[in-house]
Amino acid sequence: MKKGKAIKNRPAVYLVGAGPGDPGLITVKGMETLACADVVIYDALANNSLLEFAPHGAEMIFAGKKKGMKTLEQKEINRLMINKAQCGKTVVRLKGGDPFVFGRGGEETEALLSAGIVIEVIPGVSSVYSVPAYSGVPLTHRDFNSSFAVVTGHEKPDKKSRLNWKNLAGMETVVFLMSLNNIEEITKKLIQNKKPRKTPVMVTSRGTTGKQKTVVGTLENISAKIRGEGADFAPAVVIAGGAIGMRKKLNWFETKPLFGKKIVVTRPAGQSADFVKLLQQRGAEVISFPCIEIVPPRSWNNADRIIKNLSSCDFLAFTSVNGVERFFERMKKKALDSRALAGIQTVAIGSKTAEALNGFGIEADIIPKKYTAEGVLAEMKKRGIRGKTFFIPRAEKARDALPAGLKKMGAKVQTAPCYRTRIPKHEPAEIKAVGREMFDGAVDMVVFTSSSSATNFLAIFKNAKEILSKSSIGCIGPITAKTVEDAGFKPSVVAKKHTAEGLADAMSVFFEK
Repeated sequence: MKKGKAIKNRPAVYLVGAGPGDPGLITVKGMETLACADVVIYDALANNSLLEFAPHGAEMIFAGKKKGMKTLEQKEINRLMINKAQCGKTVVRLKGGDPFVFGRGGEETEALLSAGIVIEVIPGVSSVYSVPAYSGVPLTHRDFNSSFAVVTGHEKPDKKSRLNWKNLAGMETVVFLMSLNNIEEITKKLIQNKKPRKTPVMVTSRGTTGKQKTVVGTLENISAKIRGEGADFAPAVVIAGGAIGMRKKLNWFETKPLFGKKIVVTRPAGQSADFVKLLQQRGAEVISFPCIEIVPPRSWNNADRIIKNLSSCDFLAFTSVNGVERFFERMKKKALDSRALAGIQTVAIGSKTAEALNGFGIEADIIPKKYTAEGVLAEMKKRGIRGKTFFIPRAEKARDALPAGLKKMGAKVQTAPCYRTRIPKHEPAEIKAVGREMFDGAVDMVVFTSSSSATNFLAIFKNAKEILSKSSIGCIGPITAKTVEDAGFKPSVVAKKHTAEGLADAMSVFFEK
């Protein structure tokens, strides 16, 4: 499905399974459909980070159930979907897990079709099998069991239960969804129907996410163990019997280096996805809170001047990915492309900057071993650059170390602002929520990938010094670390390799100690 096509030409409602919690488990088709939405109606079990795949400006409507919040009744949700579709909108109903597995997808589909609405169901990865998999327990195994049953622990309240407890007690493995509030009744019924008291039971809360927690017991003691976890253990998947004993050997997810760690990432919106993914792959729970917004410079005069005079340039030095992207965007507006750089040597600080250049068909001639201005200067000292001309596209506010150092070596240097950074707008409620988590000690590390992100963080949070003292601090390199130190804090992690991968690796080492 091409983005913006196939579904955009007709108003419809798409019931999309969001998967069990890990945002990486949404299907390709689900993600592509989300990218075409005018309206997204999402529930509490859908990972909020998936909303970033929707187009900018799409209407977001929460239709889930949360403590302290007014919730929409099912009939209201049905009416909402119908009304939005009848207004000509492409509606995505984003539902946790799979819409047709205890997700009321059938009820919603009936209501939509009765109203003459075009619908499509896009299945999702269900917690039935994905949560056990993330807990290290196969639902079937030739040495233990060859069948399993799936049961809801939350039947429709106005109808008589249809569960056959005798048959369920005879099953090798039973998976219960939405059953935490009824776990005492469930274990009691199974025992009454001759399932052995010592049958292993596993309860996994918030499965497939960085908040995953697993409790293992037996039919006779699991209820007491879960009571000890408190009221916030839901949502959870309960499994009775089967291959639970294999968990010790197969527990791959909860042993990841950043598992259970909550990390605040301050990179700009639109540039944090790769880093966030790296952290999530290592088991972290990530809060994305951009502290930088990249915007055009106040004036393009200097950039236009160097673009016009590229023929007189010997070296073009890029200090960041943003510098590369904004410079080439400006080149395009001047009807120029990479051919205009013929004969010019390019310098890239960092592997990611080099990759960005490569995306425009340019292979960086010089990538210093040390990804800093000082690293570039060390390389240039070996070459002899007296009389050479350097153009440096960069941020409006930037360190003077590189141009000053080059001038000392006898080079001619022109800098050109191609972008500037500013503090992005955040809703007061969002600032309060992130600040509260940090104040409560729930955040394990705040990560800064530039000096600006650190400076802006201090400006956004009035109590920044207090909340930063309650978590560790990670920095992408020594320049950012110095900014943090100058503000009165000691970074716990400073990446030796100044890249997102290098920082993620350094964080993993730190938390494994």
